[in-house]
Amino acid sequence: MVNAKGITCPQNGAYIVAVVHGLDRAVHVAEPLVKSLFQLISSDVSHGRGVTGNDMDLTGKQRRHLRGLAHHLDPVVTVGKEGVTDSVVDKLNYELELRELLKVKVTQNAPESVKETAVALAAASKSGLAQTIGRTVVLYRRRKEKPEIRLPKAG
Repeated sequence: MVNAKGITCPQNGAYIVAVVHGLDRAVHVAEPLVKSLFQLISSDVSHGRGVTGNDMDLTGKQRRHLRGLAHHLDPVVTVGKEGVTDSVVDKLNYELELRELLKVKVTQNAPESVKETAVALAAASKSGLAQTIGRTVVLYRRRKEKPEIRLPKAG
């Protein structure tokens, strides 16, 4: 089971989610961790840079490019009432290796909000969060062998 805990930063309103794999008490473990991370990353969030806990932070130009490519795609992964489980993360990793860019549908009965789920999925799969729109999340991760999508240069 993948557990996530999110809280809102009192200084700038940024929303941060910590993801812990395999612990039933992850919510209690993650909350102090998330609070301590606010001081380290509040400047990044306040300047519009996303923080997902991995190396796939995307620039605005790159996110815009990926949103255009994802426009015609249909969701291939669904997060249901169980939330972000190991099987969802396994399916997501498999699909990201096949496609690089995909949409994930978050159902209304999912235990977390779309924003919490999106950040948890991005962190668990080490992918970049390109967009959340409605109950749909767009994720990108470069394929290890023979990548097809070329992102605009950052900067």
